[in-house]
Amino acid sequence: MKYNVMTVLSDNYLVFGKLFINSIFENIDNNNINKILIVDTGLTEKTKQYMLDFPKVEIIPTLDMQASTKIHDKAWESKTYSKSTYLLDYIKGAEPFYPTILFDSDVIFYRDFFDILNSKAHKDSDVIACERNQIGRAPGHVATSTHIGCFICIKSRKAIPFVEYWISTLTESLNNGVPSGILAKESPALSKAIKEFDSNIKITNIDERVIANIETKIEDGFDDYRVYHLKSDYMYLTVKARVRQPRALPYLEKYLGK
Repeated sequence: MKYNVMTVLSDNYLVFGKLFINSIFENIDNNNINKILIVDTGLTEKTKQYMLDFPKVEIIPTLDMQASTKIHDKAWESKTYSKSTYLLDYIKGAEPFYPTILFDSDVIFYRDFFDILNSKAHKDSDVIACERNQIGRAPGHVATSTHIGCFICIKSRKAIPFVEYWISTLTESLNNGVPSGILAKESPALSKAIKEFDSNIKITNIDERVIANIETKIEDGFDDYRVYHLKSDYMYLTVKARVRQPRALPYLEKYLGK
C-alpha cells in the first residue's frame, strides 16, 4: 500500500523542512510513498525549488503567507490550526485516493514506520492516531489531551466526517475567548473527535514514543522510536535550540553542515 505524506511549511521553519525532507529520503522506504505533499504557507521560490529537487514532492499553494516569528503568535496559530483543513481539502478532492499521513514539519525520520501502518493491528483502520505518552515531558506537565496532533493517518474516506468534526471542534475552541497561547487547542480537539467517532469508524493508535518521540535522552533502553519530534519545550523554546537538541544535532550537521 502506498501513502501520501503531508506537512505544512513556511520559510520561517525552513531548517525543519530540510531535516524533514532529507531524513525521509535517507531513512524511509520510499517505495511506500505515493507523494510527499508540502503545503506552502510562506515559501520562497528558492525553497520550493529545493524541495522539488527531491522526487515525489508536490507543493500545494495556499493564501496564507503570514510570517511567524515565534510560537503561538497569530501567524503561527493560523498555520498550525489550519493543518487539519488542508488535510481535509486534499483527501476530499484527490483522485485516486491514497491513505494520507499528516506530520508536523519539525520531525526527523529515524527509521521506517510503514511496517507499523501495514501491520495487522492497523490493516483495516480508517484512522491511525498518535496516543500521548507522558515520558519525556517537563516535570509537572499536566496533559490536556489523550492524543497528539503531530501525526495522523487518514486511511479511508470513511474518516472524512471525523476530520470535519475535528475542525469544527478546533474552530469552536479558537472562538471561545481563551487568549492565544494559554491552552493547547489542536490536540484536545483531535482527542474529542477520536472519542466521538471511536464507535463509528475504526481508529487505532501508535504510541507517541514510537511515531513522534520527544525524549532528549532515552533513559530506559527503549529502541522502537521511528520518528523524533523536535517540539518546543521549556528547555528548547526557539527553532535554533530545537534543532540543536542532542539527538538532532548529528542530523543537522549531516544535512545542513552546521
